Amino acid sequence: MTNSTRKKSVAAQFRSFRKSTKMTQRMLALCIGLSRREVIYIEQGATQPTLRHLMEFEALVERHKSGL
Repeated sequence: MTNSTRKKSVAAQFRSFRKSTKMTQRMLALCIGLSRREVIYIEQGATQPTLRHLMEFEALVERHKSGL
C-alpha cells in the first residue's frame, strides 16, 4: 500500500465514521484529542494522525460498536 493510498484510507475511515455517527468534526476532534483543523486535514488526506490519535480513534470506533 502506497503512502497516498494509506492517507486516503485513513481519511475515508475518519469521514465515514464521523458521518455515520452524525458527529461534527469538532466532536470527533474532542473525542480523540485533536483540533478541528487537524481532523479536517486528516479527512482531506493532507496529513496523517499520530499513532496515539489513531489508537484513540480506533478505541472510539470500538466503543460505538459495543454501544457504550
